[in-house]
Amino acid sequence: MFGVGAKKVFAHSIDDASKALKDETRLLLAMALALFFVSQAIINAGLDHNATAHNHGLRIAGYVVAAVLVVVVGLVATGVSSLIFTAFMAAVALVLVARSIKEERSAAA
Repeated sequence: MFGVGAKKVFAHSIDDASKALKDETRLLLAMALALFFVSQAIINAGLDHNATAHNHGLRIAGYVVAAVLVVVVGLVATGVSSLIFTAFMAAVALVLVARSIKEERSAAA
């Protein structure tokens, strides 16, 4: 699902990245990311909490908040250019990756 959404976004952006995405393309990408974030939350909920030093509740909440955020932005960002929309989605994912890296480094120290 994510691959199809990304392909459609990139195909649209090659012509003119300043044009707004079609509704179905924007929602496909947003829902694919939301589904990924929810699956990450479920995986983290099933992990052995005693095996790691992470705050699992905070990590799970971060994934759920990210999922809700990308869905809301996907629904309301009708006139936003494909470049800005894609950059926002990438920024949300990068924040989650950076947070995970920070947690791993602090647990190792």
